[in-house]
Amino acid sequence: QAVLHRSWGMVDGMGVLPEELPEAPSARGSWAAVAAVAAVAMLVLTIVLWPASDEPDPGVYATFSPGRGGLWASFDVPEASLVTIVGQGEEGLSVILASHAADDKAPYAVGDGSYRVHVQGEGVLLAAHDVPLADLGDRLAAAQGTSAPLEALASALGAHAEVAWDQR
Repeated sequence: QAVLHRSWGMVDGMGVLPEELPEAPSARGSWAAVAAVAAVAMLVLTIVLWPASDEPDPGVYATFSPGRGGLWASFDVPEASLVTIVGQGEEGLSVILASHAADDKAPYAVGDGSYRVHVQGEGVLLAAHDVPLADLGDRLAAAQGTSAPLEALASALGAHAEVAWDQR
């Protein structure tokens, strides 16, 4: 009975209860900021982890410079590639390296992932390929009979390998 005649919020000895608290602010802005940060993080991860290119690596990057009675060839090829090196001197074309395994090029490594070779004579040809060149001797003999043997060999090998060459 005593409660029926009392106003809401009256407690004996305490007075009136405080007013109702205002409504809590919306968390939409905070959640939007979290979503934006997550989207940026996903974009950065996608860019970092996405493969650079679906195109195969080019076969050979090479630079040539004259020196010590021949040509220096500095080159870089994919790790799994086989390498063929042919020099052109007074006697004609000669095979310096005909790879049958990827590690055959190791003697020419300079320690930074690239390779360097010195070839006596006036020309050098580098070819990077996936399988050993079985008919290299025949192509060499055919190119030897032309007026520009190194260029002819480069043309003959171009269908089966990535070729770089220079002649001084």
